[in-house]
Amino acid sequence: MLIAVIIVLYCIALCMLSVLSLNRYVLISLFRKNANRRHESAPPIADAELPFVTIQLPIFNEYYVAERIIQSACDVDYPRDRFEVQVLDDSTDETLALTRRLVREHRARGIEIVHLHREKRTGYKSGALAYGLERARGEFVAVFDADFVIPRDFLRRAVPHFDSPKVGVVQARWTYLNEDYSVLTRATALGLDGQFIVEQPARFWGDLFLTFNGTAGLLRASCIRDAGGWQHDTITEDLDLSYRAQLNGWKIKYIWDLTCDSELPADIHGLKAQQFRWTKGTQETARKLLPSLWRAKIPFWDKLQGTAHLLGNSSYPFLLLVGLLNPLMVIAAHQYDVRVLWPLSAYFLFSLFGTFAYYAEAERAGHARWIPRVLCFPLFLGASIGLSVNNAQAALEGLLGKKSPFIRTPKYHITGRGQSWKEKRYRSPIRWSTIGELVLGMYTLTAIGYAIWVKEYGALPFLVLFAGGYLLIAVYSIRHHILSGLGRHQLELAVDSAPALAAALPAEIPSAMVSHKQRVGSEIAILLIAAVLLGTLSCGGSEPALSRTDSILESEMPPRAPAGFDSLVLVSSKRAASSTSDAQSGSEGPEGIFYYSPSGDSFEWYMSARSLDPGVRYRLELNVDDSLNYAAGSVMADETGRALGHGTLGEFIDRYCVGAVSTPSIALSGEHTVAVRLKRDGSSPGESSAESSVTGPASRPLPCTGNGDGRFDYVLHEQKAAEFTGSASS
Repeated sequence: MLIAVIIVLYCIALCMLSVLSLNRYVLISLFRKNANRRHESAPPIADAELPFVTIQLPIFNEYYVAERIIQSACDVDYPRDRFEVQVLDDSTDETLALTRRLVREHRARGIEIVHLHREKRTGYKSGALAYGLERARGEFVAVFDADFVIPRDFLRRAVPHFDSPKVGVVQARWTYLNEDYSVLTRATALGLDGQFIVEQPARFWGDLFLTFNGTAGLLRASCIRDAGGWQHDTITEDLDLSYRAQLNGWKIKYIWDLTCDSELPADIHGLKAQQFRWTKGTQETARKLLPSLWRAKIPFWDKLQGTAHLLGNSSYPFLLLVGLLNPLMVIAAHQYDVRVLWPLSAYFLFSLFGTFAYYAEAERAGHARWIPRVLCFPLFLGASIGLSVNNAQAALEGLLGKKSPFIRTPKYHITGRGQSWKEKRYRSPIRWSTIGELVLGMYTLTAIGYAIWVKEYGALPFLVLFAGGYLLIAVYSIRHHILSGLGRHQLELAVDSAPALAAALPAEIPSAMVSHKQRVGSEIAILLIAAVLLGTLSCGGSEPALSRTDSILESEMPPRAPAGFDSLVLVSSKRAASSTSDAQSGSEGPEGIFYYSPSGDSFEWYMSARSLDPGVRYRLELNVDDSLNYAAGSVMADETGRALGHGTLGEFIDRYCVGAVSTPSIALSGEHTVAVRLKRDGSSPGESSAESSVTGPASRPLPCTGNGDGRFDYVLHEQKAAEFTGSASS
């Protein structure tokens, strides 16, 4: 009887998971059918006819990013007499003094900016937005969280899309400042790409319910008020407002080509807090609005898709149930001769392919180098399984109506490799779910050993994936907790808050978590788990693959120097050999712009060059102190002769093949004169022979990505040197 119950529960869980995966085929179909609409634009509006806009910046203890978001809000390209900025700062630390000072400085520049502070955070973010709306003068309200950077042309591009009085919201697509920071941020970016590259546009183009994502959006003030205003009975006030507005007849437009940079959580505990809030808030909104959705006079298909949208996070309890039952199904298959494992495995693979295709389509549509990103899918899937312990609790609490406070995600102004969050303030506490992840990981590892012993090999792929996912998140959680310096006390509190799980652990594990031996074991475990997950190695290495370049899409190139960046105009080098195409076209020669971060713990750069030879690879070279050259980047010119690139250095170091011996690295500390040069890359891809003079040292081989023609002509160089003052040491 017990075996029958286990099998039934397992089948139910797999079927519920398959519903979500199969519905993603629908979203892929809608996206592909309307893919030609990705670059839709609206005719610009003359300055005299532009409406008044209020830019709202909700902030709470955001010391590291407050200046960046306020600066970008004040720098928008919009008539100064037609916008105002509201800094909605409920901070309780020195962020408050910082934002007050910044507001005074920008007001002195002639910016219409106000500082609004509430002593009591009633309603958290939604309460702050409502407080600001009561005092807003704008016909439209733009909302940006503190971890975003507002594009300078955002308002000019977004306002024209309100071409109908029923358009209540225009939502931009999120992009990410730091997706290459770590394995964790890559997996997070892949997950968000599915929503912002495929699902949101598919729902918009299919006339289905979609959502304002709480930031990087422009809303009609009358739409907010007509829908009942900002309400704080859920912790996803954005989703709540979106559905209430659409049920009242308002439309949300998703503009695929309008992008806005954001910062991903660099700390696993921050990611868990963010995932918990999003999952629970979505379930709370479903509990609140599903009755209204099904009573509405709208097509049945819209109701069905709206339900699938609101209940999407209900998959986490079922995913956790599958993880719990996987080992029991192995026992049932062997001891009771229950031969359902292979059929269930085949069905699970079929439904899982819908999820894989969904994310693969997102990477293909949104990124030029999409194949390496798709290879990270097993890593993302394993991380999703590991997070199911945390998110299953959130989903159940949301559906059952258990209330909890709005827990913000700490941000540290992390924009690239080489930067660190560990010494900074603001921490999300370690959660009890870490204990659950450890228990489930060891439980599933035991099942792997049993399956091998009894030769139930059909179960191994799933058991390995689930064990890897649980242990990946658990070890990351422990490692980040230790590195953040929080110590043992909060971990003991987490164990005390989950006595049943604590009792299931061997007695020595809690104390070992903070020992030096465990730190070494954590590092080894991370490497082993990453190796088990297919594709992890392809997305986790610090050195680029042989075929990799630093080229980016046009949508990823900032239209101006980002906040905190300086710029250099690149002019045609006198040493450049005249190309045939230039001679025939009469072009004045190549030209370009280089944006770079002039100080800090990393050297981040963006480059845009044009009038190059189409299809040719170019090497970006940094000359430091007029003596040392570093091959820092590699880009390819497109069919129009334009090359766009981006990269981040943790130190001045060669990243591509440069010769038999590479230049010694230099730490980003002290003052350095940095010059920028662009030259043809004549190296042969994949060459490793020292005699070729295009490889790095044998101790650290560097990949070659060039054209193979032996030409290294300089094409562009800096107009003037730039002073770089960093604070990091090697």
